[in-house]
Amino acid sequence: MAYLKDWRRVRPDYNSCVTSTRAVQDAWTKPAAGLLKLNVDASVQRDTNHAGLGWIIRDDHGMFVAAQSVMFAGIFSPREAEALAVREALSWLKTHGWDGVVVETDAELLITSLHRPNLSPFGLLLEDISLLLSSFHNIVFRHIRRSANSVAHLLARYAFSYSTSMAWFDSGPSFISVAVAQDMNIS
Repeated sequence: MAYLKDWRRVRPDYNSCVTSTRAVQDAWTKPAAGLLKLNVDASVQRDTNHAGLGWIIRDDHGMFVAAQSVMFAGIFSPREAEALAVREALSWLKTHGWDGVVVETDAELLITSLHRPNLSPFGLLLEDISLLLSSFHNIVFRHIRRSANSVAHLLARYAFSYSTSMAWFDSGPSFISVAVAQDMNIS
């Protein structure tokens, strides 16, 4: 118990960066003025032992800023892949110096675990996420429905098409253009 108390004392406070909303969004919405929105998703292919991770960042007008698809080899449960996707996306944000970001995922258990890290099945991945969060000043997490996360899902599935990471800046790949346009018509 003493070790746990010490650990809690020195760890960054997860809850300062994590918010919750009672109403879960069914459709993608623009972030508040001056913020960016990062949608994150993961997909698992059990037959090939790979996880596909994908994320997209858009500005407060809903315009494309950047996106990435990454494939990881290994045996992952869907919830582990979702946590890995958030960790990798936060690392990507840090690398590019982006802050003031609303991070959305359809992984409800992950969002719940960020609120209560001591009850988490994600363990070390949440520790990595916590360390990354200490690098930011303004990161907010939200749980959304899959219907509000369709572009990130497409990017996660696309990761299985290439053995290397694919990144896009300023203009997105053509295979997400219809889904991005649909998001803009809804919001």
